Amino acid sequence: MVPKAIRGRSRLTGPRDVLVRKDIPMNIIKILSRCVATTAVAGAVTIPLTHASDARAQREADTSAEVVGPNILVNGGFEQGADPAKVLHLAAGVSPLLAGWTVVIPGGDPRNIAYIGTYWQAEEGTRSLGLGFGLQPPTTDTAKLNGVKQTVTTIAGQRYRVTFYQAGGPDWGKTPQMLRIVLAGQAHDYTFQADTQANDQHMQWVKRTFVFTASGPSTTIGLYMLYGVGLEGLDNVQMRAIQTASTGQTPVAGAPVAMTAQLAAPTLAAGGRQTVSGTTGKSAAVAVVIDYPDGSQQLVPAHADAAGHYTYAWTVPTTVHGMVKVIVVDDAGTVARSSFTVS
Repeated sequence: MVPKAIRGRSRLTGPRDVLVRKDIPMNIIKILSRCVATTAVAGAVTIPLTHASDARAQREADTSAEVVGPNILVNGGFEQGADPAKVLHLAAGVSPLLAGWTVVIPGGDPRNIAYIGTYWQAEEGTRSLGLGFGLQPPTTDTAKLNGVKQTVTTIAGQRYRVTFYQAGGPDWGKTPQMLRIVLAGQAHDYTFQADTQANDQHMQWVKRTFVFTASGPSTTIGLYMLYGVGLEGLDNVQMRAIQTASTGQTPVAGAPVAMTAQLAAPTLAAGGRQTVSGTTGKSAAVAVVIDYPDGSQQLVPAHADAAGHYTYAWTVPTTVHGMVKVIVVDDAGTVARSSFTVS
């Protein structure tokens, strides 16, 4: 049921209208089109990278206003595959044991890539990966490193944000470990040092992130154990198309209009009914982006009414659990954000 406070306001059209409304301004269509998930294809391209090399730059990058698309990586959280129980060692190559990824083990020893279940705490969900060095001596030659890789479709000129979480296996003396991420030959290395408080149920996962601009129709991402002993933790890998939201723009003539987005319920049961409503410019085109924790996304373009009010109600899928992010962007590029939790 729609709350009394928002009754009578114009209601947005449903998901079937996504990307087919001809009256939506082109900049909204471009934002939405960049949010459409794409499928994996073979190939590799050269990609220039911009890397936040210090903590301050990384925090600024993480908190900038962005409209983001869905995770275009298949099985970025490693939740799809065989039940690893405590731990399952993977052989090299493409395997149904781990959907979406190609396992790379130049030395052939399956102990070097571990599909982790209950062995240690995942960053999200219940599964993660352990990248190992095994008996292979230390090397900086990427061709000799153990890891996983995946190729996805990209749009030339489109900016993408890559994020992943890194931790150190707690059972190997908490020595420094280094992970290398490679996108079409461009390499960036990340060091993790666990402290004395780390254990298998407190992995001290650290978020890593950077932005790159694709230069071709496909991109290969590889994540490898560069240095260390034992297993290094990897989880929640994402690659999402982004559009930096402009600020201070005016959707209609006159003074700038502040955009708002409120949710009817801060928490909700799976399968329940949620409503987002707010204000923006008079008769402004808006797009509602509903970002689910599994990486799927619902995109709804429509208009606010003559008074600048909009509202959209939808049923949350019964399979959803965790935090759902809701982003609303108008035809001036102004963004409002909110989120709720599904139990």
